[in-house]
Amino acid sequence: MTIAILQAVTASVAGITAVINFVMLFKRQKDSSMQLIRDQSKAMERSSKRLSKSLDQVNTQVVERLANIDSKLSHVQAVVDRL
Repeated sequence: MTIAILQAVTASVAGITAVINFVMLFKRQKDSSMQLIRDQSKAMERSSKRLSKSLDQVNTQVVERLANIDSKLSHVQAVVDRL
């Protein structure tokens, strides 16, 4: 009888340990998944800042070139008007 009780207690402890290990496994996976999401979010934020800066530079170049073209067109118009 005592051996049966001891075996039952041992089986119960083993079962509880298995459940705890199972829960801890999912907790670790959740923690690592959350860390991965945070890391990806930070990488996306850095990439967004770089792209925004590049877009601002391109926009500045476009505005400068359009101003240059406008100046040249004004010069051409002045020459045509003199003819």
